[in-house]
Order: sequence, then C-alpha cells, then structure tokens
Amino acid sequence: MNVTVGSDSGVVKDKKPVGIYGQIQSSLEKELLTMSYGWDSNESELLQGYKDGTVKMWSINEGVGQTLGEIQLGATQAVRAIRTLADRRLLVGCENGSISLQKVTEEGDAKQLEQMSFSKSLYQLKVDQNDANRIAIGGKNSEISVFDIEKKQQVWRAKNAPNDMLGIAPLIWITDIELVGSDKIVTGTGHAEMRVYDCRKNRSPPAINIKLAKHPILSIKYSNQFENMIIIADSVGNVNSYDIRNGKSIGSYKGNTGSVRCIDVHPTLPLLATVGLDRHLRVFDIDSRKCVQTVYLKQKMSSVLFSAEEPPEPEEEEETTNGYAQQFDDEEEEEEYNDDGGIDDEENEQIWNQIEANAAVAVTKANKKIANKKQQQQVEEEDDEEDDEDFDEDAEFDDDDEGDSDDFGEDDSGDDDDSEDDDEESEEEEPVKSKKRPMVLLTPPNKPNSLKQIKTIS
Repeated sequence: MNVTVGSDSGVVKDKKPVGIYGQIQSSLEKELLTMSYGWDSNESELLQGYKDGTVKMWSINEGVGQTLGEIQLGATQAVRAIRTLADRRLLVGCENGSISLQKVTEEGDAKQLEQMSFSKSLYQLKVDQNDANRIAIGGKNSEISVFDIEKKQQVWRAKNAPNDMLGIAPLIWITDIELVGSDKIVTGTGHAEMRVYDCRKNRSPPAINIKLAKHPILSIKYSNQFENMIIIADSVGNVNSYDIRNGKSIGSYKGNTGSVRCIDVHPTLPLLATVGLDRHLRVFDIDSRKCVQTVYLKQKMSSVLFSAEEPPEPEEEEETTNGYAQQFDDEEEEEEYNDDGGIDDEENEQIWNQIEANAAVAVTKANKKIANKKQQQQVEEEDDEEDDEDFDEDAEFDDDDEGDSDDFGEDDSGDDDDSEDDDEESEEEEPVKSKKRPMVLLTPPNKPNSLKQIKTIS
C-alpha cells in the first residue's frame, strides 16, 4: 500500500519505502499545490500542479520516477485542481477562474482542446462521479456552482447565507468541495465555516451553515465507506469528523502539531492520511480515531494521495518441530516422515528414564532445601528459649540482692534511728495527686478607669 505526498518545495515522496520525484525548488513561486493519479488503474502515472502554472506528468514504478511531459499554462495561473476524464482528457483549474481541457497521449504530449472560464476565482474543482461532464467549482468571492462542460452552461448555483443582524452579507471563500451523492454538496471555507447545500433546489441557501472555529478550513474529505460523515482539517492542526445531517461533531484525530494542508481517505479501508507543516505523514484509523503510523518526511508537506492498493494479508505461521519448520503437502509425506524419521522404542524408553531420573534429582534437592529450612527454624527457636532462661536467672539474682540489703540493715544497730527517719521521709515523699488548676476569668470593667476584676473559680 502506497501513500504519495508532495512538499511545498516541489519534491514528491512515495512511501514504498521511499521514492523521490522532482527537484527541490527554492522559489515560492514554484510551490506544489495539488496532485492526482493518472488514468492508469495501476496508479503508475502521477500529475502535479504548481503555483507557477506548470503541470508535470510522471511515470512512477517501484520508487523510480521518469518525467513524461509538462504543460505550461502561464505564470499568472496557479494550478489549484487537476482532474482526469475518460479518453485521457485532463481538466486543469487555475486560481484566476480559467479551466483548461487537455488531451494527453501516453508519451506525455498534451494538446489543448478547450479553454473555459466560469468565474473570476477558483480554489477547488470537483467532477461528479455519476456524470463526468458536470463539475462543481468555487473560490474567493465566488459562490459554489455546478456547470456542464459539454453544454458550457450553468446547471445549479448556490445562494449565499442570510445577512447578519447588521444586514451585512457573509463573506464567500470556498477552499474545498466534496460531492455527496447526487443531491448534496459540502464545502469548507476560509472563514472556518462548513456549509451543506441541497442541490435539488436552485439558488438555495446552505441547509447547514456552522462556524466551526476561528481558523480557515484547508481540506475536507468524504468517503462512501462512512455515510453522512465528513472529515475536516484546518490551518492549526485540528482534524475532526462531523455529521452532515445536523453538523454535530463525531470525533477528533489528534497528533498534528501544525497546519494540516491536505487529507485523504483510502478508497476501501477505514484509513485517513494527513500531511502539513509539521513535516509528518500520519495515518489514522477512522473507526477508533487512533494514529496507527507516523513518518517524518523532513519537509513541509502540501498534498497527499492514498493508493487503492490494500496491504498484503499476513502469512500463516508454519508448524515447527524441534526448532525446524516442517510442512507437509499431503498425508503421504507425513506418513513417510513418521516411518523413516520417527524415534525408536528403545530411544523413547531411554529418554523417559532420563526424564524420570532428572525429576527424582530435582525432588531430592527440593526436600533437602525444606529439611534445612526446618532445621534452621528449630535452631532459632532454641536460641530464643535460652535467651528467655538467662533473662529469668538475672531477675532472680536481683531479688536476692534486695534480701541481702535488708538483712544488713537489721544487723546494724547503730543506724536504727536513721532508718526509721528514712522510712518516715519516704512515706512523706509519696506522690501527691495533681490538683485542678484554677480557672481565671477576666470580667470587663464597669467603668473605663476601674481596675480589672479577677474572679477565681476553684
């Protein structure tokens, strides 16, 4: 599965694993604005539109690019949209409102078939999938309109939103367009508005007009995989999904740290790719809204394309025996393996005997560890008992000392009076119960100059 991204400097990178097409342009006048795959179903052709009015065609194959040709539309016509039609026809929309219809050969030679102009400004051009002759365009101060390029006439035109409370009409700046079915058009504006139009009524104002934030919307994307859901990215890195029936937010895709210039959805898988000024390609799972892969690309990105190719299915793990992969094509090979490469009964018995012997040794070691642990616990208990006996002997020895001191006092007749006096003093020195401390309350004086009255409560 490939993801092709284009940078502001004009370099295009193809992640498989990396292919680089073109050269870095130092001038901002040669900035890459848009990209599209060619007519080949294998997506081997790549078309690039530049700010200087140049359209480059590449033949890409496994990371190797070869220039097929160029189309020069004029230095004042910045290429905003490139759309392929049947019979190798090419529609190129320029910022000044002109639309060029080209015929391109397989060798890369281009011939202009027709030049059209339906408005004074064009920022986006989308082709109706149900009718390739119907295109939707919109730009700055140019409301969204639908034209038939074969009949060269307007089929449908939108009406601006109602005036505000001061009677001022809202500004118009269509930055991106998505056609939803045959009767709805969703637009993102440079004034951070999401508008949903009902194409069944001509000159009808937007059915839903919601101001999402304060920052311009740069890219929106709709996928048939998710009905009634639109994904919108703005100039500060916000990527959110909304319900086009009521304009309510469904969820956000977090991780971008700079302006998101372009987003794309895989044709068949629930994957979303985003690129922008933070120099990263991020791939999100649309269902869980989690980032599943991030690639640093070193340059500021301006466009991204998801290939229709799906990732390969993971290979089944091979069966392993004794560390070596063994695969059997049929039952006969398996039987031959069992007959020729099997283990004899004697070897089998020896193996089991060895296993039993090893198990017996392990059990013996475990029993020894348990016995040693029990013996250690018994020794510790005996040591504790000896310490207790020593403590009891010391206590008895102290009691004997007290008895000897009493006998010595009785034999000494000269100190009888002193001992009696000591006994009386010891009786007097008995601990005295603590009395309650008196509480002192200060009562306010009756007069300003009177003394404080102290009342003691014992």
